Amino acid sequence: LPPMSRLLTHYNRVVLYDLLTAGPYRHLAEVPKLEKLILRVPVTPSASPLQPRPSFPHLLVLEHLAGQRGAPLIAKVASSGGNAASSSMVRKGDVLAWSATLRGEGMFEFLDSVVTCAAPRFRGFK
Repeated sequence: LPPMSRLLTHYNRVVLYDLLTAGPYRHLAEVPKLEKLILRVPVTPSASPLQPRPSFPHLLVLEHLAGQRGAPLIAKVASSGGNAASSSMVRKGDVLAWSATLRGEGMFEFLDSVVTCAAPRFRGFK
């Protein structure tokens, strides 16, 4: 068996024990668990409805982050921007975003890398 991720090991050894002893939970089944992590990369709408913006770069970003191919989130109903000055029309069948679902070991590896590498660079992250 491959070794468990650092975050999953810490959750199983420290967090579960602390929640069972000091928290309001009496049984292991009551303790909250992290089951899945959904990543979404939105596709910005194009300025002109005649020239749709390609969503291929967004898909590449998602594949690089998640390590798996994303699924498109497609508009089911057409909608207009609301006022006459707005040019953000969404047509039925347009790709609004790309989504990937991470579960299990890959989810904990991704979350560990976000917390240790990327998040400390955010302003206000403690």
